[in-house]
Amino acid sequence: LQKLAIYGRLRAWGSFGWAVATLVSGRIFALGGYPLLFLLAGLFNLILLPLVKVLPERTTEHSEQPTIAPRRSRTFYVYLLSVFLFFFFLNAISAFSFIYFKENLGASNEVIGIISSVSALAEIPSMIIIDRLLRRTNLRTTLAIGAMGQAILWIGYTILVGPILLIPLMIIRGTFYTFYNVSATLLVARISHPSNVATNQALAQVTVPGIAVLLTT
Repeated sequence: LQKLAIYGRLRAWGSFGWAVATLVSGRIFALGGYPLLFLLAGLFNLILLPLVKVLPERTTEHSEQPTIAPRRSRTFYVYLLSVFLFFFFLNAISAFSFIYFKENLGASNEVIGIISSVSALAEIPSMIIIDRLLRRTNLRTTLAIGAMGQAILWIGYTILVGPILLIPLMIIRGTFYTFYNVSATLLVARISHPSNVATNQALAQVTVPGIAVLLTT
């Protein structure tokens, strides 16, 4: 993905799918409630299984890796700590943000649905352009911009007195989330030894965020 510089564009499709699902799920819920949502989610996952055959086994020539992978640097563990702190606060806010929007800011269910869709749609332009941006900018710079932007966004929630500015804030959120997510993924790939890349990505994207979710729920 780094070599082809298309990671952002691939992630843009995920954001688009999230936005479409958010818009459609309300209508599906009105027709059959949660059981219908769960049933359709499982059914579509089963339908997509044959597409796995389309994916190549590898995108580069196979090369023998050392039996014992080299030790990870202390820098990587410092990075994992930053990932933990980021997702700890991200999940704490995500778990209660919609409740806060509704009960404290007076947002209706319709507005909350729009906010969810706008939040995902706002990621798409940034996902499309970030590949070009990263050719000219340091990964650490875009990562820092993304983290700082998310922090400013969270502070911005505290000064709101109504739901009017929520949609503009969600548009801004899409940009900063993209900067953080894409930069973090590519940074791990860049600083990892080839034999450690998959494990390091799993630690940074699944294990550590998962621990953060457990501690914030």
